[in-house]
Amino acid sequence: MKFEVRRQRIKGVPLERDTRTSATPVVGDLRIEDQRSQRFGRTVRVAALMSLDHRVDPGELPQLFDVQVLWMSPQSMVLGGFEVIENTGYTQTWLCTPVPDRQQPSPGTSRRLHDFASSLDAPGTRVRS
Repeated sequence: MKFEVRRQRIKGVPLERDTRTSATPVVGDLRIEDQRSQRFGRTVRVAALMSLDHRVDPGELPQLFDVQVLWMSPQSMVLGGFEVIENTGYTQTWLCTPVPDRQQPSPGTSRRLHDFASSLDAPGTRVRS
């Protein structure tokens, strides 16, 4: 899912509020998954922001390890964990705001969906799960 991400700390130190809000966000496809880590010798939950062509650019935004959702609303969420910069781990939080999909449904989409849904109610229609 596409998000704007703003780092809330630099090397573990919280940024001032006006600095956080004025910072240009990094935009990409947010992925959160468990990965086996050689570095840590265990499985870690990792958040990474991938470029929209699905390549990771760690220079812009380092991966977030042991990530947890700290806060969530319909408008945004805050992820917490730690990032590794020059072999040192630092506490980090990300403010993540979803970027709406600008793609509009094609004309007649709702009509086609209605026709499809109606066909499911037709006599003799069986649905398997």
